[in-house]
Amino acid sequence: MNKKIQISKDTLFELYITKNLSPTEIEKELTISHTSFTKYVKEFNIVKSKELIKECRKRTNLLKYGVDNPSKSIDVKNKISSANKLNKDIIIQKRRKTKLEKYGSETYNNMKKNRETKILNHGDPYYNGRDKYKETMLSKYGVDNGFKLPCLKKENILRLCLEKGYSKEFQELISDRDKSIEYLKGKNLNYYDLTKIFNAPYYIIQNWVFRLDLQEFINYKFDGRSHYEDEICTYLKSIGITNIEKNKKILDKQEADIFLPDNKLIIEFDGTYWHSDLFKDKNYHLDKSLSAEKLGYRLIHIYQYEWDDVNQQEKIKQLLRIACGKVNERIYARNCDIRIITNKEARVLNDKVHLQNHRNAKVTYGLFYKNELVQLMSFSKRKKGLDTDWEIIRGCPGSNNIVIGGVSKLFKHFINDYHPTSIFSYCDFNKFNGKSYEELGMKFIGNTGPDLSYIINGQIYKRQYSNYKNIKDKVDYRIWGAGSKKYLWEDVHS
Repeated sequence: MNKKIQISKDTLFELYITKNLSPTEIEKELTISHTSFTKYVKEFNIVKSKELIKECRKRTNLLKYGVDNPSKSIDVKNKISSANKLNKDIIIQKRRKTKLEKYGSETYNNMKKNRETKILNHGDPYYNGRDKYKETMLSKYGVDNGFKLPCLKKENILRLCLEKGYSKEFQELISDRDKSIEYLKGKNLNYYDLTKIFNAPYYIIQNWVFRLDLQEFINYKFDGRSHYEDEICTYLKSIGITNIEKNKKILDKQEADIFLPDNKLIIEFDGTYWHSDLFKDKNYHLDKSLSAEKLGYRLIHIYQYEWDDVNQQEKIKQLLRIACGKVNERIYARNCDIRIITNKEARVLNDKVHLQNHRNAKVTYGLFYKNELVQLMSFSKRKKGLDTDWEIIRGCPGSNNIVIGGVSKLFKHFINDYHPTSIFSYCDFNKFNGKSYEELGMKFIGNTGPDLSYIINGQIYKRQYSNYKNIKDKVDYRIWGAGSKKYLWEDVHS
């Protein structure tokens, strides 16, 4: 039988307080368990001060890691980074799987429900918690953003520069206003020039200028160049377009940003700020699209807020490939099967391809090639009209150029099944010219006029009458688009 170990209060006080040993060290010294150590400390009412605990912790960390805090250890940092990355990847995959199973799309985002919850909890559909965050930061640390703390700001900025590959010159300037002024003075550089010199994106350069109050040293005079246009041209060249003309005056003496004569295509890049109602009138983009149409060209407006969105940019690139006839595979509709599909099934393709994402419909037909959904067209009854009046809700943009005859086959199949007296559809004039609708026998019946988007704190909100009252006082400026064309098919026998 093991003899019970007796420990005096003086012995424990000597080890725990005077020598400031850790519980682990004391347990090892006295050959007792952690439960016994805790019991004796409580029984003898021995309390260690916060200062002694900190000293003990520092000594333990120095012995174990070689630094007074584990967060300063490179090995510990690497382990935490690896664990965080692994956990983040697991969470992302789990989230995508749940969204796919529940809603039919890995990127599903119910904005309507999100706004309703924000109204319920905060009385504001666009609440983002920024004001509360700033109040907390100011009360605790005297700054409205954690990255403004001197201890974090420089370290984080330099880490970002190294990770992103910005130039060494920029690394030295990015946190130093005096050096930045000395560098910029007299050089007459604009944002475009600086993105090339520093190998950094536009928004990083803009953030640096505003953060260090360098606006007076930047050349804001627009010289017709745009790094966004360069990006689009680089992409067009990568898909095999060689005949590209920039800033060509062909639209009633107006310049076209990018002109592809072989494809009879004009691409306009519309910057959020410079193409807002601060500088352009309500009909500017619509008039430009109408001018192109008169000359027999299709005009595609690419708005900056679309190109800056990674998902939308991919959809626009696909749109450009189709518009230029640079597709990897051409499928004939006669080799495809037609099936009715659910909204859940349609959502996957719509969210992947359609610029306006998915919208639920009454009836959706899918075109399948080798058991893969390659085309769809969805229909719902019109809000105003007879039960036999229908509207095209979704159709993957330009997909008739991938599946040859696909749109026609889907359209005719719907007519044969439902015998509508009329079918109505909108055609987004910002991107399309309506030729595919005309090929279906639909007639152009007019334009809607310009569409409208609001800019609030740098974020874009599409015009909706239901939310206008909530946001009208917060709007910084607006962007008027080219609107939509309206098309109507009517049954000549009805």
